[in-house]
Amino acid sequence: MAISFKCSTQRVLFVVLLLSLILFDSTTAIAAEKRWTVNATLGFYSDYMFRGQDLYDGTSIQPSLAFAYDFRELGNVRASTWMHLPGESDEPPEKFSELDGTLAYDYTVFDIATLSVGYILYSFPS
Repeated sequence: MAISFKCSTQRVLFVVLLLSLILFDSTTAIAAEKRWTVNATLGFYSDYMFRGQDLYDGTSIQPSLAFAYDFRELGNVRASTWMHLPGESDEPPEKFSELDGTLAYDYTVFDIATLSVGYILYSFPS
């Protein structure tokens, strides 16, 4: 399955920053009920390391967006997306080098253990 994206890095960073600001405001309002959780992050790193492997040598920009919903005694559902954008490369900067998505369900048993099941999709559009 091939996924292709055609956006400039600046446009993607602007959208992620804008979403972060909007979601930060809405997270504060929603926190009173504590059923929805929204988390947006934007990281800048000197290298992209994954499980001890240096996958990208150079500045790495890594935005992510995560949502969770608490069904109380029925458990939690989580979904997130994460991406890696090369900060310095010979490749065109408008391409993602990695875009990952996750979906998970958590259930706590007798307040002593949590069972989790999930799916992760690793995609490399460029």
